[in-house]
Amino acid sequence: MSFIPERIKSIYPPFRAGLRENLRVTTGRIYRKLSSLVTSVYILSLMALFYLIGTIFPQGENIDDYVKAGGKYIFLVRSFNLLDFFSSPLFLLLAVILFLNLAMCSYERYLSLFTPAVFPPTFKPTYTFYLTQDMKEGDHEVRGILTDELRFRSVTEKKGEPWVVMEKGPRISYRWLTWIYHAGIILCFAGIILTYLFAFEGELTLKPRAATIFTPDKTGRFTGLFKEHASLPGFSLLLDDFSAEYAQSPRLDYPADKLSRLATGLGWKAPAYKLDDQSMSPKAWKSKIKVLKGSVPVNEKTIDVNYPLRYGGYTFYQEGYEQLLKIRVNDSFIPLETKADEDLFLPGLDTPVRLSAAKDGVLHRIDGGVENIRPASVLKRQVKTDTGEKKYEEVGRVELGDSILLDGRKITLAGVADSSTLSYRYDPGAKVLWWAGILVIAAMSMRFFGGWYLVAYRLVEKDRIVSIDLYVSTRGLGANGPRLAKRIESALSRNDIRPSLLPPSF
Repeated sequence: MSFIPERIKSIYPPFRAGLRENLRVTTGRIYRKLSSLVTSVYILSLMALFYLIGTIFPQGENIDDYVKAGGKYIFLVRSFNLLDFFSSPLFLLLAVILFLNLAMCSYERYLSLFTPAVFPPTFKPTYTFYLTQDMKEGDHEVRGILTDELRFRSVTEKKGEPWVVMEKGPRISYRWLTWIYHAGIILCFAGIILTYLFAFEGELTLKPRAATIFTPDKTGRFTGLFKEHASLPGFSLLLDDFSAEYAQSPRLDYPADKLSRLATGLGWKAPAYKLDDQSMSPKAWKSKIKVLKGSVPVNEKTIDVNYPLRYGGYTFYQEGYEQLLKIRVNDSFIPLETKADEDLFLPGLDTPVRLSAAKDGVLHRIDGGVENIRPASVLKRQVKTDTGEKKYEEVGRVELGDSILLDGRKITLAGVADSSTLSYRYDPGAKVLWWAGILVIAAMSMRFFGGWYLVAYRLVEKDRIVSIDLYVSTRGLGANGPRLAKRIESALSRNDIRPSLLPPSF
């Protein structure tokens, strides 16, 4: 037994049908709007405006630092997240709408690829030639020249229609290239979405000849939403060797007195240069890295700044190095360890000391020679100025194995060990973006530099004189309409009988 009144039962089916019809009409309107070229223009204009906003306001800046620096429009900056605008909901919403617009436009273009081309019943001729053949011979010769000699393909030809349409160009049609171009842009958007949701990056330090289990300490946005850590990659990295290369570059020895500086500036005196420890600039840092699965090497590569290591979806870049210095105080058997440019307290001293980073590796000299650098560090101690401020004054330069005296203590540089600093990045969208970019560039290049012809012709006879009306349409830099018309005219008239000059009358 039903408890629904009969009156409501009678009006429910029409109401439900009307709701479905309204939904269908509304959905159709939304689809037509999103697949419209006009909508694309509006969205791209807004996108350009958003990019302009992103260049005006410093992206990635902290809002408190922005306020302290005297930034303006604080209310708008806070409300629309203008300091991280490209990750704001407003920008992401516009990007999603643009993605839907491109997807629907591409779908419409894909459907049109399988629809036969529709041509107008008549064309406005761009060229007209007079023939010496009659209609039948002229039609046969024109068709043969276009198909056999110029390699045109028939597009549409119905009996009784005066115009014959043919085309010539690469086998992949211009419409297909246009669709491939749009599909490539959609793939770019897909790669951007993958990067936005899943990409993350971080840093790690590898010690010499020590295996380090790779455990990323960050996750992408998507995994962060669920408060979950990324699954462990399950491999280790072993730093087999680290080497540094330096290039020798002379430094300008700027004169101390004013007259010498003036003479050098005016060109009266040749500038002088000097070579010292400060004349070495880094050329390359290289790390020989092995990837271990358990204790078994599965990959090996020597990386530097421009040649990363890729494994397991991760890309490892050479970023720099950390240096560990070992020093002995007097004749102590146990050396003290310290990082370069960090404070170290020595026994019996109230103030800390510091050791600068020692250049260790290979030096490429200016004369083309190569030599191994003997590591050397500069020892500094902390002192207080008259105003109570702390600063570091230089004690002296000490080479590896040598000693220097500090307040009666013999400080010996006993060892230098370099650890490699790597940055890593996990980005599943990078490969998609790479292939999508190639697809877009290839399609655009073919559309731009290719050559497509569309030719329509008809034969006309008037007063027993036969002429051909020719319509030529071209696309791409490789197509030349006037040159094609001259070739057709030349081919049609090359077998014509030319009247020879009459001999002079006597």
